Amino acid sequence: MNLSERAISAIRHNIKCIAALMVEFNRGQWTIQDWLDPDHKFHCQLVQMTSLRIISEYTGLSKDEILEEIPSDAERLPTAV
Repeated sequence: MNLSERAISAIRHNIKCIAALMVEFNRGQWTIQDWLDPDHKFHCQLVQMTSLRIISEYTGLSKDEILEEIPSDAERLPTAV
């Protein structure tokens, strides 16, 4: 699972949400901002239950709005015509 684009945007524009994540993980603002990139190796920290609770509390988004499934390799490949 990854964070949805809607969730990433909501987090980036909510300094209180970022601050709560900073406290939870004992990390700085720029680290949390880096983790918002789905390709970052620590992005998985932001899809844990603790993070989802914080994100939901500060953005008002539900778990279903926060998370999106990662497409499988078959879904990423173009289909032959």
